[in-house]
Amino acid sequence: MLDLPGPHSALYAHLSSVAVRRGHRVRRGERLGLAGCTGSCSGTHLHFELRRRGLRVNPLRFLG
Repeated sequence: MLDLPGPHSALYAHLSSVAVRRGHRVRRGERLGLAGCTGSCSGTHLHFELRRRGLRVNPLRFLG
């Protein structure tokens, strides 16, 4: 889970490895980890959620 500016956060799940740790300040373009197949999945992929105050929102509104 990444804390973003304001009330937003982002969840990146099913990573086979994580390149950052709690408290690390992430920079634009920095690798967070590698996509994988952990937990309940049928193949390698990234599960991404954007949240506002803990509630999921459609990330397409924020992607350019």
